[in-house]
Amino acid sequence: MLLKNTLIFIVHLLCTAVLVKGVSIFCPYFSICYYASIVDWITGFLIAVFTFKFIKKNLLNERLSPKNKAVLITGCDTGFGHLLAKHLDSKGFIVFAGCLFPNGNGASQLKEACSKNLKIIKLDVTKDEDVKQAKEFVMENLGEAELWAIVNNAGILRGLSIETTRFQDFIDSLEVNTLGVVRVTQAFLPLLRKSKGRVVNITSMAGRTKFTFMAPYYMSKHAAVAFNDCLRREMEDWGVKVISIEPDFFATQLVNNELVNKTIDQTISFVPDDIRSDYGENYLNSFKTTKNYFFCFKGSNTNTVINDIDSAITLKYPDIIYEPRASYFTAIASKIYMKLPYELKDLFIRIFQLVLRFPKPITA
Repeated sequence: MLLKNTLIFIVHLLCTAVLVKGVSIFCPYFSICYYASIVDWITGFLIAVFTFKFIKKNLLNERLSPKNKAVLITGCDTGFGHLLAKHLDSKGFIVFAGCLFPNGNGASQLKEACSKNLKIIKLDVTKDEDVKQAKEFVMENLGEAELWAIVNNAGILRGLSIETTRFQDFIDSLEVNTLGVVRVTQAFLPLLRKSKGRVVNITSMAGRTKFTFMAPYYMSKHAAVAFNDCLRREMEDWGVKVISIEPDFFATQLVNNELVNKTIDQTISFVPDDIRSDYGENYLNSFKTTKNYFFCFKGSNTNTVINDIDSAITLKYPDIIYEPRASYFTAIASKIYMKLPYELKDLFIRIFQLVLRFPKPITA
């Protein structure tokens, strides 16, 4: 943690503790309690920790100039990557927009909407050769600029229940959501160490918790979070900041109803006959309805996520983790759920399934 950040936290902590101590004078309990001073300081510390984010937002809000700074973004065909590329271009950054389909609609829209500072790169994060060529292209086109940040945004959503999900879906999820992040980061770390820049990983709330179904997605995001946390500590000596962006569901192509239904149909088509007979067609087809229960909480204001990514890239003192949420309800509910013991989490999921009448396997 930087010196200024540390000093402000210490001052905030002391001021909070003194304030709590002053309030305690008027409380009869504290005047007779032998452990009053200990309780005061613990209370002050807890209040300081939970209010520091507000203080940091107002006192550690210096923004860096985009002049001669370049950002590489993966997964710019659609979704957050596409929106972020436009956003950073409008702020004056040099943007290298990695697209799976460099001649597709998403890339064409970026070319039309953005300045000459935005350059499209063919980038499949699962292919070593694509990443190698992307690095060469970036180095050849930086000019006097420096690579300030990479944003590992590319991701896919796969999986039904574990037994009805193809093994290939697990491989694909890990290849894109986890190993793709590792592959791109390793390639560009030398440039980021030189600029003392940023690694921004779009890891998702799914990297900190898990519900039921979509195991390939949860697994890959948990691994991405582990990678992010390890890298953050390793890069401290180099002055490179590593930041995790952990949104819940927002209205992007990842949760597009038509595309998700198509993926579900494809997955069901590969279910072996013996598994299909044990679970039943009703159970398998119910995933189209089940996913609606998860996606009904998705947020439409994608700027919530883009603004947090912007802060991770441009703030002089960014947070370690950003948790953009679709609503206050999902923000509070997710916090409570993650603090519950595993027994209560399992009970919660079971009640959730019963209330919404999730079908059971026909032979269970």
